[in-house]
Amino acid sequence: MTEEDDILTFEEELEDETPDGISEGEWKVLVVDDDEAVFQATRLALSDQNFDGRKIQFLYAESGARAREILADTSDIAVVLLDVVMETEHEGLEVADWIRNKQKNPYIRIVLRTGQPGYAPEKDVIQNYDINDYKSKTELTATKLYTLLITNLRTYRDLTLSEFSRVRSVNELLKAEINERIQAEQKLKDSEEKLLIAMNNMAGGIILVDEKLEVRSFNPQLVKMFALPPHLMKIGLAFEEIIRFRAGRGDFGDGDPEQLVDKMMAYYRNPGGTGRQQENAPDGLVLEVHHGTVESGGFVAVYTDITERKKAEQQLAAANDHLQAFHDRIGSELVTAQEMQLDLLPTRDEIAALEQRYGISLGAHFETSSELGGDIWGLHPIDDDRFGLYTVDFSGHGVGAALNTFRCHTFLADKPLSEGQTPADYLSELSAEMAAHLKTGHYATMIYAIIDVAQNTLTYSGACNPAPIFGSLTEKSYALGDGSGLPIGLTKTQTYENHQIDFPANSFLFLYSDALFEADLPDGGRMDMDHVKSWITAALEEKSQEGGYLEYVRNRFKENAKPPLNDDLTMVWLSR
Repeated sequence: MTEEDDILTFEEELEDETPDGISEGEWKVLVVDDDEAVFQATRLALSDQNFDGRKIQFLYAESGARAREILADTSDIAVVLLDVVMETEHEGLEVADWIRNKQKNPYIRIVLRTGQPGYAPEKDVIQNYDINDYKSKTELTATKLYTLLITNLRTYRDLTLSEFSRVRSVNELLKAEINERIQAEQKLKDSEEKLLIAMNNMAGGIILVDEKLEVRSFNPQLVKMFALPPHLMKIGLAFEEIIRFRAGRGDFGDGDPEQLVDKMMAYYRNPGGTGRQQENAPDGLVLEVHHGTVESGGFVAVYTDITERKKAEQQLAAANDHLQAFHDRIGSELVTAQEMQLDLLPTRDEIAALEQRYGISLGAHFETSSELGGDIWGLHPIDDDRFGLYTVDFSGHGVGAALNTFRCHTFLADKPLSEGQTPADYLSELSAEMAAHLKTGHYATMIYAIIDVAQNTLTYSGACNPAPIFGSLTEKSYALGDGSGLPIGLTKTQTYENHQIDFPANSFLFLYSDALFEADLPDGGRMDMDHVKSWITAALEEKSQEGGYLEYVRNRFKENAKPPLNDDLTMVWLSR
């Protein structure tokens, strides 16, 4: 099949074959276009395709209004192929905004397809609307449309599966927490309410002692809690006799029983208003005693069984100790991981050796936005006249992105540039290797450059990387290169383009990650490439004031960026 054969055609005479129902178990793709032939051609090109064992069902809406109706009635649409110009010049954009901000649907994949790019420039749309891709109708072959659709279906599947798992886990945690709270609140409620009801209905034990320290009232639960003999418990009994019985049994610990009685009675003779203490009872019970004086003299004491609570407190203390130990261990392991990741970068001695060998000057800055980062950079000799330089920025942050840098570094170390291999060839080989190991949704942007000091050339290839900046130190001028290309690791068959420029003495090359122009500003805005270009211009004029070009750019960034970093920051400045 040739490229011309592969181009989608939009036939006016195709009949309407839109299904009335929604088939259960199929991926649902909504085509929104005021030209029904676009829908028919799309469905014709992809009607026999399936993904993940499920067929693909195409729904059609001829307008933004109809699209909203279908979306409101159908909750499991995976992908929307959305025309921009329909009822109005921006109807498609309004539908996209409605999906995200009115329907609150972050999962559905939105792909804009337009036949009139001028009405909605790609850069403006990508910046201002939460869409997932932007395509011109004329550029979409059947193969490209298939790739586009499968990629977005895969992303939708992964997002919904991840959200389902997260919600299920959260629900389980909430259920357990609610049950625990219900039990705790019920115990507290029982304890408080039983203080107000008749003594014989109380769950806890209660005793009323008059000003003579004689028992005036008690409930059966008190007798049961302390395993008191029935003949002992009488109205008018001296409270001291109960204490003596318990002291003789060992409820108050070891020691002379009479001395223990004297100590306990000294407290009860002057309880000092309200108070709380803890006592032990037979069978291992732990009781919490709440007591308070009464106006006529004497006191009332309420005994609550807190045995289970004390056990829970002990278990909680043990869990906290375990959690702290775990936290300390994780912190120590993160420090080790940080050191290991820094070991991936060129050392000062390695840089100095290459500087002397090739007559260059190189400065670099590497800073992660969390404990571990997803950036890496490096350089290596190729032969007596050439050396390679690269920067890599993996998607995401933290541990996952950091592990990917180790994968990438292993490849770069084990498979150096082979004889005759260009930067574009090398990126293709690396992308195939990464695609075999990276999880869905993981990828990297990259620049790989070869500097030939004998031929005075710079040859490089980009993979969706910020544009390299190169220029002349003597003329104090610079230009932006081309860092475009598919990210590393999406597929095993990606190809890339080589770019070559003159790179004589007194030239410079500046490579950087997107954190340099996407950091937050103190006023709530965000940096952009205009900031970076102004810093480069000033650095070429004023760098000597601060020790170097890289230092100048870094200082300007630190002055303007609102901390903390929201992405990993890597900068490399090479001068001849």
